[in-house]
Amino acid sequence: MIRTILLSVVAILFYHLSLFAQPTIKVYDVTASPGEILVQLDMLNFTGSNTFSAFNLEISFDDDLLVFTGIQNTSIAGTWFSNQLEGGASPLVVSFTSFGSSYGMNGKLLDLRFTYYGGFNTPLIFNTQYCEVANANLEIIPNIIYINGSVSQVAGVGTVSMEEVESPAGNVLMPVSMGGAGFGSITQTKLRVAFDKDNLSYQSIENAVLPGFTASVANDILTFEWTGSAQNFSATTKVFDIAFNYTGTANAALEFLPGSFIKSGSSFLATDYVNGLFITNLTSWTGAVNSDWDNPGNWSGSVPGLDNKVVIAPSANNPVIGVNAGVGELLIEAGTALSIAPNGSLTVSTSLQNNAGTNGLLILSDADATGSLIYGSGNVSATVQRFIGADEGKWRQLSSPVLAQDIEDGFSGGSFFSWFEPAQSWVSLSNNIVWPTWDDVNNNHKNFIPGKGYLITHPNASIPETNSIGILVVGSGISRTYYANQTITAAGNGNTVQVLDGGNLNLLAGQNILLSDGFSVQAGGGFHAEIDPDTVFYTHPDFAGTLNHGPINIYLNRKAHPDDAYEGFNLLGNPYPSSIDWKALAGWSGRENLEQNGGGYTIWVWNGESGNFGSYNSASLVDDGTNGASRYVAPTQGYWVKALTNQGVLGMSNAIRTHSMQEWLKTTPALADVLRLKVNGNSNAFSDEAILEFGHESSEGGAGKIYGMETAAPALYFPKDGATFSISFLADISGHPQVNLGFEAGADAMYTLAIANADFFHDIILEDLRDGRMQKLNLKTPYHFSARTVDEPNRFVLHFKALGTDPLEFSHELTAWAYKQMLYVLNPGGNKTSVEVYNPAGMLLKTWEINGESLQRLQLDLPPGIYMVKLQGSNMASNAKILVY
Repeated sequence: MIRTILLSVVAILFYHLSLFAQPTIKVYDVTASPGEILVQLDMLNFTGSNTFSAFNLEISFDDDLLVFTGIQNTSIAGTWFSNQLEGGASPLVVSFTSFGSSYGMNGKLLDLRFTYYGGFNTPLIFNTQYCEVANANLEIIPNIIYINGSVSQVAGVGTVSMEEVESPAGNVLMPVSMGGAGFGSITQTKLRVAFDKDNLSYQSIENAVLPGFTASVANDILTFEWTGSAQNFSATTKVFDIAFNYTGTANAALEFLPGSFIKSGSSFLATDYVNGLFITNLTSWTGAVNSDWDNPGNWSGSVPGLDNKVVIAPSANNPVIGVNAGVGELLIEAGTALSIAPNGSLTVSTSLQNNAGTNGLLILSDADATGSLIYGSGNVSATVQRFIGADEGKWRQLSSPVLAQDIEDGFSGGSFFSWFEPAQSWVSLSNNIVWPTWDDVNNNHKNFIPGKGYLITHPNASIPETNSIGILVVGSGISRTYYANQTITAAGNGNTVQVLDGGNLNLLAGQNILLSDGFSVQAGGGFHAEIDPDTVFYTHPDFAGTLNHGPINIYLNRKAHPDDAYEGFNLLGNPYPSSIDWKALAGWSGRENLEQNGGGYTIWVWNGESGNFGSYNSASLVDDGTNGASRYVAPTQGYWVKALTNQGVLGMSNAIRTHSMQEWLKTTPALADVLRLKVNGNSNAFSDEAILEFGHESSEGGAGKIYGMETAAPALYFPKDGATFSISFLADISGHPQVNLGFEAGADAMYTLAIANADFFHDIILEDLRDGRMQKLNLKTPYHFSARTVDEPNRFVLHFKALGTDPLEFSHELTAWAYKQMLYVLNPGGNKTSVEVYNPAGMLLKTWEINGESLQRLQLDLPPGIYMVKLQGSNMASNAKILVY
């Protein structure tokens, strides 16, 4: 190690020696007070064969900051020339000729003399294409190194500053102030200011504290000058305002430029300069066109962004956000309302102030999603909808995004439960007698607990056949709530109204018609709302109150007996009005109090449509889990975790919030190294999914399989290490050429097993151990099979070969299987095939001839039992054992 360090040091020394052995001309860096300054110029290593007799040097600088006034302290005699007599502007030229003599030099050549205005820095740069050094024979010396220098100011004795001004469009003022301990006797000022001509138009200088200030504009640069008797600015004072007309379409900067200076008598003073900025973050909603947030015609300027302070004032059209919107600060004034549509999101990077109450901020919901809100600070009142579909008896797990939401106010029309892990039971809201009672599970009150999940179902309900508000009086401000499948008939006088699906109907003059599915508008007659008595509707229970914000902690239970099926399972919920990220690197605390599996922590989300839990593990390589679950938990969504110990705390904070498009359990396409399998049957609409993730460091763990409340739903999983997994983590395919796949039928039925992605695999062969069949799986060829609830669950084996390897040896054979009294035959070749069915004694019972590749269905009409099927084609034959029941 020491030898390596020494060799490195030697190498560095050799490098620097070789560098400085070359002829080098260097200008030094100087830090100085304004006024007359000297900058040293060296000629190094001009010795031996590199002695010189003449040279010409050209150096550029900022001539608004420096004035070249000559050379002095020269080290050699000869004929010198410099261009200070031509005004001292950049570039400076220094020439020397010795007329026959030559000089060697390895040190200081001379000093360059400048007048320095101060306040800013400037480089001194050799224009090497015009720099030459000649030897005694007037030959150019090659390979000269030129080292540039700079001039910078010492600490200022005073400051001249502009400000950051938050301002709407129109006439604006930029204050210019001056002050500092060294500014006790000011006799002259010159300030040069560049401004954003695209957003600012200069008007005048105003409110000057001293007479005699002059202003001029040239090339988009403002120059302000003053000369007079000595003035004391040791205390900071506004000296004048610069008046502009500001378009307000973007932030507009003002910048002090070199050439600015402050003098006391004949002395320049060291001055610091602070630039200004007009911030276009005050944008007002006008609603002049319609309710579309993204329409520039509805704003006092352009559509606001994250740099803007936004004011929502009363207008003809209240804003509706149907895009991903963001603002810096938001004020909702009384008498108006801002709605976030189900496909919309809003980020407020700093404070959100809602002076219109819970009806002033509406977060809407439909069958696909709910609106999303993230904000930095503020006690924010809002109404948040939660879509609940019309399918009667469908269970949903939900949570509240607001503080102290009363459960009995809008959520108790059906059945409402909380999970009590110690007793392994659901506890009804109405149970106040038998232990565990509602008070036992909900802290002795009937409000939602932030961060806790609940179970709810709503029965189908009916809307009154006619819900009329009489004749429309335009501008009356009447507000009513309506639901889907209604016919809205508007007055035919040319005025329009706005309809929000499931939300408020605000009758204000000049509104546009905004319709959702289930609505229609017709001209003529009075204004009323009707419902078709043969239809059903969905509900939008409203969470209304102060939105949850900041840290939230939930105590976990693990008191159940170890043999209980759901020991340690706790039903939690998303407490925020946006999605939360289970994989977030910051914002979660106490997850060590959860059971770890495969290096991560699992959540389970109930999917009533599939009749199964979706699962996701935070160590997953992708974002999507099974049955629509993912790393993102939707607003108001309940989810399950499994506690490691009793009374551990799981904490969450604002950092886990996100505007994910993952809403209401929608699955996105799988990635290449993840195999997603899905099974569904023909006896009901339920389904299940299982995922294999290749590419993990080990093949341990994943997301465990848990069973749901729908016993008729199928179950698909991977048995591994004495447990079952909905998501199984595996290292690589070479180490797992075969993977067992478990299946349990929720009902006797015909099932289809399909895959969502196979690009990562050369071959996937499914082996059916019960029926003795093997079939290649791909996107176009799912596997069809029959199953009964009493079948052995360890039924399938997946055989894999990765891309880049030889394919599995597998021939497409004639295959047959039975479901109840139907025989299914698959003929890959499509040729004429004979089908024969025998009993165990070898007696021929049925025979058919079939053609074509499609799946053939043949009626058996045989007593329950085991039979043999013989298939004979032109170039292949096979036998199969079938079970008829």
